[in-house]
Amino acid sequence: PQKACEASAVVPKKYERFRATHESVLKWNELLTGWKLCPSDVDPSVKERVIKPYTWGTHLLVCEDGKAYATAGAVGAGQAGSLQMIWDIEKGPGRYQLHKLVGVNSFWHGKLLIRAPVPTSDS
Repeated sequence: PQKACEASAVVPKKYERFRATHESVLKWNELLTGWKLCPSDVDPSVKERVIKPYTWGTHLLVCEDGKAYATAGAVGAGQAGSLQMIWDIEKGPGRYQLHKLVGVNSFWHGKLLIRAPVPTSDS
């Protein structure tokens, strides 16, 4: 069986036998100072140039308010770059965690879409 790996570009197979989201998706994700989740009102150019053409080792990239967009790895589950679902996110101090999905949605593999700090003239 294929295992989810943070360093792998391989999209994990559906997790139907678990009937709940795989534990590798549910880990807390710490963000470095200045890094943020990508806003949910993703610019169309980001969808087209960043989300759509790559697998990112996942089916969905999840933004700030839980909007989850299909990557090229979500074969047969929707058009890459399109909004696929809303995924609940738990927020902690400087970290985020995706909530467990059950039943028919349990096979989804998701990762948070983050953005780098925007340099300012002061930095």
